[in-house]
Amino acid sequence: MADVVVWHPQLRALGGTSSVTFDPSQELLWTGAASTGRVEALHTANLSRYTSYRAHLPRGRAGPARGADIARPGATDSSGADIKQLLVDDRGVFALGQHGLHCANRRGLAAWSVPCVAVLWAGGPG
Repeated sequence: MADVVVWHPQLRALGGTSSVTFDPSQELLWTGAASTGRVEALHTANLSRYTSYRAHLPRGRAGPARGADIARPGATDSSGADIKQLLVDDRGVFALGQHGLHCANRRGLAAWSVPCVAVLWAGGPG
């Protein structure tokens, strides 16, 4: 299967996209950032921003994301914050990261977040 490369100025601003999925019930394209832990939804007609929020904090940070954490454009320590996979359904937007799972509604308001002590990937030890 060939790799698909998606380029658009809105996607470039995210700092690299690691996960992309379409919303099954809205005209939205959901993207997960490779290094910042951010999830962004874009209207599919012209790729204008619908919402953007931080789903995962950098490794070593405890507690929920707060306003200062969400709006820090100059944040440099983002190890472990990358989005591995996105799933969108009627219950919300699920963002799987290297160190946890985050659920939010389509507007970006957090429903819950579960940190993982150890994440077992397919093909890993077991």
